[in-house]
Amino acid sequence: MISSDAKNVGEIGGAYVETESWKITHLSIDLNDEAIELFGYKKSRIPMIGNVSVCLPVTAVKIVGDVITLNTKFAELPSLPIDQCKM
Repeated sequence: MISSDAKNVGEIGGAYVETESWKITHLSIDLNDEAIELFGYKKSRIPMIGNVSVCLPVTAVKIVGDVITLNTKFAELPSLPIDQCKM
């Protein structure tokens, strides 16, 4: 997943589906180190527990292809309605 200014944000970890309408509402994003720092989260020092995931609303997605492109610049990502993912 990349921002509109072509910066890598992280990888898709999953999707959340509204079961009544069967529409995807959010994507779970495993943030990369630069995005973790941007959001002010702390990465675990234990490699296997080091992932930080956030839930991004699909309204923030601009293009879906081999790579998902967001409609927001990297520096503006914290302004999106992003929450910690809850499974």
